[in-house]
Amino acid sequence: MIHIIPFYFFFTMKKLVISIFIVFLFSTISNSQNQNSIWIFGDSAGIDFSNIQNPLPISSAMDGLDSV
Repeated sequence: MIHIIPFYFFFTMKKLVISIFIVFLFSTISNSQNQNSIWIFGDSAGIDFSNIQNPLPISSAMDGLDSV
């Protein structure tokens, strides 16, 4: 027995695959919003890499002495 798949099935599957690809593409592009641009380390010390040409030293309210 030969099963014939209707043409509209492939048309809707093509739309679905393209839609999923576009959503995946935009979700990966919009995710990079300088999430790791500020590094905090030590006791109240840090570096702000928001401007990669000119990173700035910053001070933070983080206290690293009580962690031991």
